[in-house]
Amino acid sequence: MRSSLTLSVVLAMMLGFTGGAHAQNEKPAADGVNDSFPFQLFQEIAKGKQKANVLISPLSVSTALGMTYAGAGGETKSALAKVLNFAPGATDEAINQQTKATLDSLREPGGDTKLEIANAIIGDKNVTFKQPFLDTNTKFFDAEVQSLDFKAPESVNTINSWVSKKTHEKIPTILSAIAPDAILYLINAIYFKGTWENKFEKSETREQNFNTAGNGTKKVQMMHDSRSDFRYMENDQFQAVRLPYADKRLSMYVFLPKENQTLLSFETNLSQSVWQEWMNHFRKRTGEVGLPRFKIADSMEMTSPLSALGLDVAFSEGRADFSEMVETAQRVFISKVLHKTFMEVNEEGTEAAAVTAIEMSVTSAPANPVPPFVMIVDRPFFIALSDEQTGKILFAGHIANP
Repeated sequence: MRSSLTLSVVLAMMLGFTGGAHAQNEKPAADGVNDSFPFQLFQEIAKGKQKANVLISPLSVSTALGMTYAGAGGETKSALAKVLNFAPGATDEAINQQTKATLDSLREPGGDTKLEIANAIIGDKNVTFKQPFLDTNTKFFDAEVQSLDFKAPESVNTINSWVSKKTHEKIPTILSAIAPDAILYLINAIYFKGTWENKFEKSETREQNFNTAGNGTKKVQMMHDSRSDFRYMENDQFQAVRLPYADKRLSMYVFLPKENQTLLSFETNLSQSVWQEWMNHFRKRTGEVGLPRFKIADSMEMTSPLSALGLDVAFSEGRADFSEMVETAQRVFISKVLHKTFMEVNEEGTEAAAVTAIEMSVTSAPANPVPPFVMIVDRPFFIALSDEQTGKILFAGHIANP
């Protein structure tokens, strides 16, 4: 019989009512990572899902993979570096230092925004993990280290309780049970709570029709705001508006494909270079925005999308190399990646949550005045919740049926 162990890596991220206004000319930090990963991952996840709501947390997934990177070697380490877009030639020390700087920066967004980031390494007490792997995660990810008896029934409750506490109960559980051969869980939890810089007046919210992706129509509660200082852009394909949060650095971008365009064509064109080009074209405009209140939840398995991005070696039982993680002659490989998200948008702000579980196994301004714009988001649209200082995309998704 084949001998096997299972290593599970879990990342839980929570974002709540957020705050953030835009530093207009601020560039993303030169952190050895470019942000093509969020768009590449979203495109893979959204394939064939144009009629469904889709929401992912690229930051959640990349942080989980970053924690596994500390235990990877050989071809697997190279694949992770490529998928995560680490700068060619960047040393592990430089990558880890910038990861820590980014996480520390995100923990202090300013204003009244609350952004809590917590990491944990919870391992089976009967398994020995390599000290450099543990040290890297404690030093650069500020990970708490715990040992549990994974055969004890209460261990799954301990792990779920940690996730629930760190996400302020927005993510109550990540595990239904500990796999029989599980040896380790790496967990990251983020909680973020703030408000819009310019709240929507509840008195302006009214019932309107929304044309869903399934060619149906439903009634939604449409929030409205009219101002002279929106950051706005428009071209032949879409309208877009930036809705900043009160902490002066986080923003939600809403992209509404025009009526003669499709959400699929918009998303097919997404890339880091295109995104940056768009960011350079937002201008101060007077106008009216109508945005539906919405609450969505999503759940997905990410093994196939990540494999398609070039991480197939990490899922290969015969090729994966995580030899820097565990004191064993057996081969470690990723067997499953689970991802769950939640987001609610209302007049006050945004609340969102994400959980990623990675299961691994071991075996042998215009010059001339322009008229006011009107942007009523009454059909499927794309959103991205972005940190303007680091350039990180915390959430990305499309809303087909709010």
